[in-house]
Amino acid sequence: MAPANGRTTRAAEGPAPALHRGLSVLELLARRREPLRAAEIADALGVPRNSLGRVLETLADRGYLGRDGCSRAFALTPKLLALGSATACEEDLLEAARDAVRDLRDATGEMVQLNVRLGSEGVVLDVAASRHPVRMTVDPGTRYTLHDAAGGKVALAFAPAPERERLLAGLTLVRRTPRTITSRAALRRELEAVRRQGYALDRSECVEGIRCVAAPVFDRRGACVAALTITGPAMRIPESRFPALARAAIAHADSVSRRLGAERPPGPDSS
Repeated sequence: MAPANGRTTRAAEGPAPALHRGLSVLELLARRREPLRAAEIADALGVPRNSLGRVLETLADRGYLGRDGCSRAFALTPKLLALGSATACEEDLLEAARDAVRDLRDATGEMVQLNVRLGSEGVVLDVAASRHPVRMTVDPGTRYTLHDAAGGKVALAFAPAPERERLLAGLTLVRRTPRTITSRAALRRELEAVRRQGYALDRSECVEGIRCVAAPVFDRRGACVAALTITGPAMRIPESRFPALARAAIAHADSVSRRLGAERPPGPDSS
């Protein structure tokens, strides 16, 4: 166990120091939520830079860390997030959705994310960036709250009722924009609409000026394991465009569901 100050000591590493350091690296990057250079990681953990270098290279070789070619900073990759999503699908979720994420981006022109729920937060698992010159960017591994994001609403709406109520009871409904839903009663009504129509909307509730449309992905058990989310600026996603984007998101999400073994993706009001 690491000391309370977050720095690693040789005594704290126990009989498997390389494993301990590898896990400490992953935990540090998850806490910081930003890329860090090798020297920054070594300083934060209080370990020798030369021995840490071998750990970092191993994690990168195995695909758990990525390294920016310019800054040389390390960041978590979707491979680790895919393990954390813990879906019971026969085919890996990330691989099953890869083509659909990019095809949906090409069909709509907007950024598309593959989102999953980990505990009481949402996590971006994969991203296909918009090719518009004016665009927002989101990195894999980005975490978000559930009540104000379209992907989060999908995760809540299609969770089993007891789990949904447990999650709702524990959420802090932070107001991020004037449109954020901060009433549990209003959020429950919103989730009922999501289940009824089969998709969720973010009407600039999470980030001012950004709108999203998300559709659920189901596995072979009929469980909602992810969401495909279309994201773009309000100037390119007027409310009049919501129905067409929803149809596209649902169609591509259904294709991923079939790849995951869902014989027939559940329709609206099926949860």
